[in-house]
Amino acid sequence: MDKLLKKIVTLSIIVILTLLMTNCKSDSGNPTSPASDKDQNLIGKWQLVEAFIPSMNITVTAEQLGISVVAEFKADGNYSMTTTDTTATPKIETGTWTTANGTLTLKSSADGTEEKIPYTITGDTGILKSTYEIQPGVEIPAEYKFK
Repeated sequence: MDKLLKKIVTLSIIVILTLLMTNCKSDSGNPTSPASDKDQNLIGKWQLVEAFIPSMNITVTAEQLGISVVAEFKADGNYSMTTTDTTATPKIETGTWTTANGTLTLKSSADGTEEKIPYTITGDTGILKSTYEIQPGVEIPAEYKFK
């Protein structure tokens, strides 16, 4: 069950980041901007609202999942993501972020790994399309909604 919770938290983070990234109108309008590799609509705090599993037509709220995921993207290219589960012990991830062509790239400060996540943003809602691991080695498509 801990692996499932960890997977949900990871997916939630991805969803939040994806939602933040899709809110960008266009980076190409100001090529001299020092933040030209950052979707300005992503800057701020985002909270996981729900997860949707299309193949099962199931929508589950973050509350039902027993987790809280809050991601903050800063204009200087740094991010932090705080995930709290039923143990009430927050897990904090930090690193840097960039965006390009509808993809959010997160680079972890802890180990330097990069994760690339496709996203869309409409208004104040971000959607991240990813996968959800239902058991080790078995993943299904999932969408995560952030506001």
